[in-house]
Amino acid sequence: MKFTIAAVAASVGLCCVVDAEEPIAVVLSREICRADLCPSERETVWRKADLSPNEYEEWQAAYPAEKLAALIKGPLLEKYKQEKGLAATEAELAPYLKKWRHSGGKAAEASPGGAESKKAERVVAKKFFASIVESRKIGKSLFEKYGGRVSISSFGFVVPIDAETRFLREKMKEGAFSILDGQMEKAFWAHVSKPWGDGTLTEERAKEMFSSPDYLLQLTE
Repeated sequence: MKFTIAAVAASVGLCCVVDAEEPIAVVLSREICRADLCPSERETVWRKADLSPNEYEEWQAAYPAEKLAALIKGPLLEKYKQEKGLAATEAELAPYLKKWRHSGGKAAEASPGGAESKKAERVVAKKFFASIVESRKIGKSLFEKYGGRVSISSFGFVVPIDAETRFLREKMKEGAFSILDGQMEKAFWAHVSKPWGDGTLTEERAKEMFSSPDYLLQLTE
């Protein structure tokens, strides 16, 4: 599959110039074009400077499928979140913001801009913690329906790999999205079904995590 993804990356890279506006997929009636799967010039320069030649080549090979997954999963999971009422609440965010303040969030008070700088920092922090809480709520909801392995990151993000894959396959059957390129479709499914983050829990371990009464607060300890 690695060679397939590499071939797709090379193909997408060439088409970014020649067929930039060619649709590669459609999600919730929105077209995703080949150009959408290309990294920005800024990110390319940064990655090339930060990674070894082999790592840079691997990043290039994996990027199209990773980007496609983000562009497809994002709208579908956002819709799922809204339909299930899984948005982060003020009460759920309060412990995270409290810990943030106690661990350095007050630094902006002494910086130029004072209160305005502090307000801007808080907005960014709140969005970040909301994304963590919502990933955990969505992850639990999908896991309870589909089960399977669950990947976690040190920041607290949760991705129910097998449950999310089953969810996406159902959405594809329903017509919520389609991938118009055969190679990209293979690369997409390979990407969404592989372990992610800093560790992957078995279904049994994931069940224990999700059933914990302080599941959403574990990151604040």
